[in-house]
Amino acid sequence: MILVRRDIPPHFEPHVEHTHEPPARMMRRIFSPVPKMYLYFMGVVVVMAILAPFWLAVVSERFGRKPIIISDETPNTTPSWSHVDTRPRNDATTTETPISPLDQFEGIHLNATRESLEPRFALYLKNPRGMTPEIYEARDARGIERLTAYFYNGELKEFVAVQPPRLITPEELLRTLRIQYGDPADWTQGEGAPTPATVPGIEAGRYAEYALYRQFSWHNDNDRLDVTVFYTTPDPVTCQSLLVVHTSAAKWLKNAREALTPLADLPSTPPPTETHRADAPPRLFP
Repeated sequence: MILVRRDIPPHFEPHVEHTHEPPARMMRRIFSPVPKMYLYFMGVVVVMAILAPFWLAVVSERFGRKPIIISDETPNTTPSWSHVDTRPRNDATTTETPISPLDQFEGIHLNATRESLEPRFALYLKNPRGMTPEIYEARDARGIERLTAYFYNGELKEFVAVQPPRLITPEELLRTLRIQYGDPADWTQGEGAPTPATVPGIEAGRYAEYALYRQFSWHNDNDRLDVTVFYTTPDPVTCQSLLVVHTSAAKWLKNAREALTPLADLPSTPPPTETHRADAPPRLFP
């Protein structure tokens, strides 16, 4: 008996599409990746930022500093050091303090020794050695065209310094001198070029084109400083000025000259002559 096996085709189940929706947990992962608490916090921040002008005004009125109302009954709690001084000031307090004393100019100091000046100036003796004073002269040294120095017992008590000519007005030079020495005590102006009589050591006619001058003076109890500005023209564009400075220990020189005055030159009053009566006989005995 022959058995015949019938081939049965393989069973294929038909593909059925799932039409049901995924669970809620999967939906949250797909469409809600941000936690809800973070969203709530961000919403509160946005609302507070929008309403900031309103709630800031309320907080500042409640906790802010109250305005101070000044009245006659209000005590003065301002410290004394903060008061504004309304008292009138004298000229002495309003003027600026000079930065340089009157006993020096351009690094040249009174009472200096000749040895201290020799590294800067080549000094030449102009009168016999041992005379009082000994007069030395120097030329063309570090901003000083000519220097005439007077030494008493080896110390500088007077000097005349001439600076090189510059294109500058007397007003500009005066501003610089005011910063250095303060306001001058007196000043003059006039016409006349520098001569050996006015500026020791210069050659006659060398500065003949400086036909105008202005002079300023500073002095205190001990020293005196005289500045003469010789200039060519009042025109500020073409004005050329020559600065001459005369510095002296005025009080010391006055005392020294009085001590050096010979007795023969001092004024003296003759002794009174005794007058006799014409009718009286002469006295032979005391």
